[in-house]
Amino acid sequence: MAFWNVENLFDTIPSPFYDDREWTPRGANKWDTERYHAKIESLARVIDELGADIVGLAEVENEAVVRDLVRALGTDYNYIHRTSGDSRGIDLALLYKGDRFFPDEGPRAVRLIPSGMGREFLSVRGELLGERIELVVCHLASRINPTALRRRNMEALRRALETALKVDPAAAVIVMGDMNATPTERLVKKTIGPVASPWDFVYSPHIETVRGGRGSYNYRGRWYLYDWMMTSPAIARGALLRIGGAGVYARKYMTEPISASARSAIGVPTRPRRTFYGGEYEDGASDHFPVWIEVAK
Repeated sequence: MAFWNVENLFDTIPSPFYDDREWTPRGANKWDTERYHAKIESLARVIDELGADIVGLAEVENEAVVRDLVRALGTDYNYIHRTSGDSRGIDLALLYKGDRFFPDEGPRAVRLIPSGMGREFLSVRGELLGERIELVVCHLASRINPTALRRRNMEALRRALETALKVDPAAAVIVMGDMNATPTERLVKKTIGPVASPWDFVYSPHIETVRGGRGSYNYRGRWYLYDWMMTSPAIARGALLRIGGAGVYARKYMTEPISASARSAIGVPTRPRRTFYGGEYEDGASDHFPVWIEVAK
């Protein structure tokens, strides 16, 4: 399974509920049908090549853009989307192959969990590889926000995990998202809890990704793993499902070169090819790379 922050996947239609003027044909980004379709095709290429059975998405504007993305895919995916209270008008979604993951029916099968801010967490319960599982997709508060808000956001995520494990200590839960923090940061350790080993409260298989110096997001020439996943103890210990591997998905066509002068100063040759960079249209898929884990029986 995989997670990807697809960076402002907006349609071209003005919304009556929030200010998305820059993502319209007359807006600052000159966001027209041609550019929108180019982004959809770029995202679809990566998701098709990645080939994950389950893909969590962040920064989708609405159900319509998710539907357009699914239609562009060469792989048959179903999708789940819910409208959040995010002030920017961006939501979360889950793509899944219907012969691999089977969502539950009923009002509690798919729900939004309060997050301490407008952008709720998306929870989907169902069956994967013959086991009951809860998938939680999240997009935590940006680093430009006050630390108090980010802490409250992370504490809400921990409470969501605690609630699931209080009902069933052996529950299989996988959380995926753009955490806007690495799994080794102090704020993560103080709020969500240790995520370094299978014996902790939660466990992130992406710890080794961080230790290997790899990241999903590049800021001023440095790589950061802001996108990652974590599991409940039952999965971390292999009691129900087991994690086979984890990593960042990146291909050369998903990157753009950094100028020679900047490269000598920051020491890295490339970064994710964005849709926009410095106000200029770059025709890229996203400023984040997808992350993935292998889940087996």
